[in-house]
Amino acid sequence: MVGRGKHEGDASNKHVAKVEAKNAHLPAWIVAIVAVYVTACLAGLVFVVVQSQTAGTAQARTQEKTQDKSGLGTVAQKTAKPLHVRATYTPPAKGESGEAVDDASKKKKKPEVKPAEVTMVLGGDVLLHRKPLDSGNNGDGTYSYDHFFEETAEVSSEADVAVINQEGMISGESYGYQAENYVFNSPQSLADAEVDAGYDVILKAMNHVYDMGYQGLHDELVYWHEEHAGVPVLGVRDPDDDEDLPDYVNDVYICKKNGLKIAILNYTYGANNVPDDSAWEYAANLHDTDKIAEDVSKAREEGAEFVVVCPHWGIEYDTEPSEEETSMAQFLADLGVDAVIGGHPHVLQRGEVLTGESGNTCVVYYSMGNYVASALDTRGVTGGFARLTFKRDKDDNHWIESAEFLPTVVCDSGGKALRPYLVSDWTDELAATTNWPGYGRAAVDDHLRSVFGDGYDPETSIHTMALPSKEEQCARE
Repeated sequence: MVGRGKHEGDASNKHVAKVEAKNAHLPAWIVAIVAVYVTACLAGLVFVVVQSQTAGTAQARTQEKTQDKSGLGTVAQKTAKPLHVRATYTPPAKGESGEAVDDASKKKKKPEVKPAEVTMVLGGDVLLHRKPLDSGNNGDGTYSYDHFFEETAEVSSEADVAVINQEGMISGESYGYQAENYVFNSPQSLADAEVDAGYDVILKAMNHVYDMGYQGLHDELVYWHEEHAGVPVLGVRDPDDDEDLPDYVNDVYICKKNGLKIAILNYTYGANNVPDDSAWEYAANLHDTDKIAEDVSKAREEGAEFVVVCPHWGIEYDTEPSEEETSMAQFLADLGVDAVIGGHPHVLQRGEVLTGESGNTCVVYYSMGNYVASALDTRGVTGGFARLTFKRDKDDNHWIESAEFLPTVVCDSGGKALRPYLVSDWTDELAATTNWPGYGRAAVDDHLRSVFGDGYDPETSIHTMALPSKEEQCARE
């Protein structure tokens, strides 16, 4: 019994040992299968990674070649997006139907261009000789000049932009009111009357700009700035370099009206009573062709769609333009200037259309004559307004729709009766009250025909310029 038990115990222990060994070690064939499976998976992963890198390199090379052919280079492509920026998904834009469209199919919209129109009038010389100066005397030590503008108010007030040539200084009472020996200084209330009549821009580059010296110019500019700050006084700057006063010698003026931008530039051939130093050249705009070309270019760069130049030029009381006027007008046309409106001769001179070297159209009125002045003869009481209409259409074409001259005659009777009239309102009865009783309506019409030719219509009392058509003007832009 004891021996049997012993053998039976040994056998049992051996069985347990075999079972434990069997559980601790898998069969070799299972291990082999697992090893093969793992190896295959690793090999597949390596293959996928290698193929992905190869494809990326090929695509980058293709993009580089494509950019080289287009001239764009490759540097921008390599640095286009930092590695730390995470790409995000942006859904494609939808068209009007709601269907998705890709960016390539989008069309860039041009800025909308709105049609626009501006009518500008430019008046002749305001030069107060003794008689018109005294006509403003109210008898109580004050002066007023509203009567100068009452008969023509419809022209200046109805225009979108009204410009007047203020020839003669308005420096103030302290300088004494002067109108003799070619030296002029008028009451500052003349400025008030011009603004009240609807004038938006004052031309001041002229030969009388230093009649009251540097200080007189400074004091006039201070008055304009303090009393009529929104009215630009062109062609001059403050000799004292007052930073509060606008500088229309170094800065071009661009009028913005009805959505159009029109540059107005003013220059003079020179000046009387020049101070005894060289600084005067920097206080008034002179006929420096390099400076003018620079100003016109600057005006275009700043967005001017039209450029109007107003030169103070010519020979006094000569009804024919001088060689200086005609050559400079052609120079301005060649610069691409759209209109040239002159002053200073104190008599009317003809108008014409010039063609610039690029084929552009340039309207020229060489002299607008006197708006207000005394006169040596009947020609000196005749002046008027150049009236120009500028247009732009929805296709961004620009052209001058019309160019006209509305003539005036000064009734030089005494006191407040001294005032300009439109020729359309001029009568023989008015002429009879003047120093020139024979200068009635028929005589005025004869004079205007001699200046403007067949373009002047006695029925309307207007000179109309024959302009190229819109299509011709726009084709030359």
